[in-house]
Amino acid sequence: MQYLTLWDLVLTPFYLLILIFIAKRHRDRKYKRNNPLRKYYLPGLYVKFAGAIFIAVVYQYYYGGGDTFNYFEQSQIINSALDNSFDTWIKLILRQPWNENPEIYKYVLQLPFYQDPASYAVSVIGAILGLLNGTTYIPIALLFAYFSFTGIWAMYRTFANIYPALHKELAIAFLFIPSTFVWGSGIFKDTICMFGLGWMTYTTFRIFINKDFSVKNLLLLSISFYLIGLIKVYILLAFLPALTLWLLMNYSNKIESTLIRWMLNILFVGVILGGFILFSASFSEELNQLFDRS
Repeated sequence: MQYLTLWDLVLTPFYLLILIFIAKRHRDRKYKRNNPLRKYYLPGLYVKFAGAIFIAVVYQYYYGGGDTFNYFEQSQIINSALDNSFDTWIKLILRQPWNENPEIYKYVLQLPFYQDPASYAVSVIGAILGLLNGTTYIPIALLFAYFSFTGIWAMYRTFANIYPALHKELAIAFLFIPSTFVWGSGIFKDTICMFGLGWMTYTTFRIFINKDFSVKNLLLLSISFYLIGLIKVYILLAFLPALTLWLLMNYSNKIESTLIRWMLNILFVGVILGGFILFSASFSEELNQLFDRS
C-alpha cells in the first residue's frame, strides 16, 4: 500500500522550513553565542528530522508498511470523521463508547486500536497534528520529531547544567545516538515517551530542586506523567525509582544531621519499594486481564 504521496513531497520542505525557522528563533532567544549548548541545538534537531524521514522511506519502500503506518492509517480514519461532523470526530478523539454513540460505530469498525488505549493514543495525536497538513505522513512525523526533540533537549539541558564540563559527552549521549534519533522520531510510541521522559526529568528538577512551581512546569509534569503512564507504563516502573533516588540524594546532602539523613533515606527507600511492589502488582493484574481477553 502506498502511504507516502505527492503531498508528502510538496509539504515536507514547507514544514522543514517552518520548524527550522521556529527552532532558530528559539535558539537565538534562549542561547546566546557564548553559550556552549547553542552549537548542539540545531544539529540535534536536524538528526531528528533526518530520522523521521529515514523511517518513512524505509518502512514504505523496504518493508512496504509497518506499525508507524498502522498508527498513521488510523489517524486518517479518525480525521475522515470530520466529513460527517465535528461532534463525531471529537467522540473518536475522546474514545467514547461506540455502543452509546452509534454514529461512530462505522469508524470504530475500521480502528482495531480503539480497544487498545496505548496504541490508539498515538493515532489520536497523529490525527490532531494531521489537521495542520491534511493528515499527511511525513509532516506529521516531523511534528512528532520536533516535539520529541523538545523533551530530549530539556533532559539534556538539565544534566548539562548539573555537569557543565561534560556538555559535549552528554550531547552525544542524548542527541546523537543513531538508534535514539531514528526510532524516536517517527510516528511511534517511543517518540511520545521520549517527549514525556525528557520533560518529566526537567520539570521534576525545576520543581523539587529549584523550587520553581510555575504553572508551566506543573502542567508539563502532569502531561508527561499521563502520556508515559498511558502509552508505556513500564517505563514509569523503571524510571520513577531512579528519579526518586536522584531527588533523595540531592535533598539528603543538604541535611546536616547524620541520624535524620539516614532515617529519611530509609523512609524514602521504603516508600519507593512499597510503591514499586503495588505498581507491579497492579500492572501484572492488567496484563493478566489483557491475556484473558485475548
